[in-house]
Amino acid sequence: MTISRLMKIKDSAQHAAIAIAAALGVEVAVIDTDCILVATSKGYVEGKGAQIHRPYIETVLKEKVIICHNPGNFPLCAGCRFEGNCPEKAEVLCAIDMDGEMIGVITMIAFNNEQRNKLLENTGPLLEFIREMGELLIGKIREREAMERMTEAHRLIETTLDSVNDGIITFDWKGKVTHANKVACRLLGVKSASLVGAFIDNLLPGKNLLETVRSGRTIQRQEYISSGANPVHCLISVKPIYMGEQVTGAVLSLSDFRDVRSVVYEFAGMKGNTTFDAIIGASEQITELKRQAMQIARSDSTILIQAESGTGKELFARAIHSASPRAKGSFVAINCAAIPETLLESELFGYEEGAFTGAKRGGKPGKFELADGGTLFLDEIGDMPLHLQAKLLRVLQERQVERVGGTRNVSIDVRIIAATHQDLETKVQTGEFRSDLFYRLNVIPLIIPPLRERKSDIMVLSKYFLKKYNQKLRKKIQGFTYEAAEVLQQYHWPGNVRELENAIEYAVNVENGTHISATSLPKRVLGLSSKPLCSSTPLAERVKRYELNQIMDALRRYGAGVSGKQMAARELGISVPTLYRKIKNLKGCGEEFIESDKLFSQS
Repeated sequence: MTISRLMKIKDSAQHAAIAIAAALGVEVAVIDTDCILVATSKGYVEGKGAQIHRPYIETVLKEKVIICHNPGNFPLCAGCRFEGNCPEKAEVLCAIDMDGEMIGVITMIAFNNEQRNKLLENTGPLLEFIREMGELLIGKIREREAMERMTEAHRLIETTLDSVNDGIITFDWKGKVTHANKVACRLLGVKSASLVGAFIDNLLPGKNLLETVRSGRTIQRQEYISSGANPVHCLISVKPIYMGEQVTGAVLSLSDFRDVRSVVYEFAGMKGNTTFDAIIGASEQITELKRQAMQIARSDSTILIQAESGTGKELFARAIHSASPRAKGSFVAINCAAIPETLLESELFGYEEGAFTGAKRGGKPGKFELADGGTLFLDEIGDMPLHLQAKLLRVLQERQVERVGGTRNVSIDVRIIAATHQDLETKVQTGEFRSDLFYRLNVIPLIIPPLRERKSDIMVLSKYFLKKYNQKLRKKIQGFTYEAAEVLQQYHWPGNVRELENAIEYAVNVENGTHISATSLPKRVLGLSSKPLCSSTPLAERVKRYELNQIMDALRRYGAGVSGKQMAARELGISVPTLYRKIKNLKGCGEEFIESDKLFSQS
């Protein structure tokens, strides 16, 4: 049930009733539109009780004024419990009119002849007095409702501010905080009670916000990192509040740096939303590798992916990130071989303002900071310079990063997935890669087999790429001819899945029939991977060439170093001494073995 307007000011109405009764020497009652007794003088309740005769009040609300000379025998008394025997001697009732709406009734009652004479002899002045008291009550109602509107507006603003993702703080001309929403309290790590009333420059030391505001300047999305055990890392914006031309305070907004970064990456397509379903393949090797990768995705341990170029190292890294507890965080990738050595350090670790010529104002966060809370993919880690390897190792050990030109450490929470196509163990032996960094990275090794070692995936991938480029190029090629499939199966695919995709895209572009024919494939694929053998080639030479090709493929994958030869021998199913003997016997077999001779000379 809705509370009436008069009931909301019950205390004020009671004071008015008592004041009227004392001033006029009669009994008084205030009744609302629900016919509920809101306020009375003491004598009213003693004389009549609290029960109200509804038809009487409803008529007053319509007629506005009623004067009753003979209570109990008045037409409106019909049905009243006091009909024919009313304790009242006379009654004057006046409706309270608030902007044309009748909100209740003020009634004056006489219970003796003296009071009756006062009422009936001074009806005009008494009605005027009651109307003025009614206006007084109306004023109280307006005051009450204005306060309710202000409270509602305040709650609406507070709820709105608490619902936004940014922290909002308002402060006055003196720098005193007047309001702070829940996000601001969370970002600054303080309770609302201790934040309101605090000095703004003490909350964000070093920014001189009060001085900025008093000068009428604004700050737009400026990075701020506080010092201390639990540093605050956010973007801040400040806008002065004007009253006329005078600055009276300001609004400060704080955006959690992680949230801002996450939104940027989401819209830039840099969220790691690739799943293991995107890794196409049905071979036993790839199925087992996906199972292993899904299992290790749940941990935070560092992963080292070793594979030839074009096998999908980044695809695996993204899938691992998406299946990990860090999936909501950013996936940040950097190719250590693609960035000049002079820029790689600042790209990885960031830089402070003025760190070098051309450095951005305010500095710039590096990939480690951008990946905070997520995963950092370090591709081609084998190409990282030695001096940066040392800095990377320190970051991995301490979980803190120091920007170029900076003096403070920024704590980071990042999972590292590194990848390489090189034999890092050989690079460790030659001093080109730090052994301590290698062991730090190689906690969980993942080796992606090249495409030529999982022949059963070639046609599965070919059909997948055919469907992809049919849609992209708006073609309706139905499949592959037998000859084309044979060529695809026999080719050794040194560029792996990437080369296969390029070959299928090329074939879809040039094919005019319903099926991709062998002649539509790129010439390099048609030419196969080795020198064609004519029918007159002796069997022994054919066997020797085949054996050489197998050894060369293994050494290309694993490297010609000691560990590379060990892995190659294991794959070929022979002992290491046997591999060395075969290498020695195959050297110098002809000009077609020049490439292999270069490989063999690296031992």
